[in-house]
Amino acid sequence: ANYSGLSAGSTDLWVDPLFTDFMAEDFTLQAGSPLLSAAEDGGQIGAYGAGGSPQSLTVPLKTTPTTSGSLTQNEEWSGEITIASTVTVPQNIMLKIDPGTTIKFADGAKLYINGKLVAVGTQDAPITFTSASATPSAGKWGGIRFNDSSMDLGIIEWAVVEYAGDGIYCYYASPAIKDCVLRFNSNAGIYLNYSSPAIKNCVLRSNSNEGIYLS
Repeated sequence: ANYSGLSAGSTDLWVDPLFTDFMAEDFTLQAGSPLLSAAEDGGQIGAYGAGGSPQSLTVPLKTTPTTSGSLTQNEEWSGEITIASTVTVPQNIMLKIDPGTTIKFADGAKLYINGKLVAVGTQDAPITFTSASATPSAGKWGGIRFNDSSMDLGIIEWAVVEYAGDGIYCYYASPAIKDCVLRFNSNAGIYLNYSSPAIKNCVLRSNSNEGIYLS
């Protein structure tokens, strides 16, 4: 079909609906969403009532971890996990890591985030990203890398990242990094390449080069 020469109708919407988290299938509307007052009577439009706020949705998560290669669906990791080689979280896929989880990486392995990472520990049960070596040292594994395609809604909170090259590397990506300890890494604790993540209450110590490196 040839659609050339057509223009949007007066009632068509060309705006961001401001869903809370479409990757997690949470299509509730954030405060300030244009859909909250887009109806003819000034009310909200969309599939949901109650001002665009339905009950919380439960997102199905695979609980058997991918320890090499790419995730094929959303996953939730817990307990102790050993990563055999580099793992990639693709676009439109979410990896959720539970409090108290320890993730051990084989030599040279990395965690690439092209989708979304939600790694939220607690003060009493932090998440640990570390080397699988019996005698770990700086640079044993490749670290966590957020790439340009990753979701800036990603977060690492109450976590320890140690014995990597760069602990957390951001390339045109801006996740939230809060209450973390980045130590014993062979390059920077956090390496920012055209990135501006929210970094709050983090401890960066005993890294061979910079605590935070800006590029």
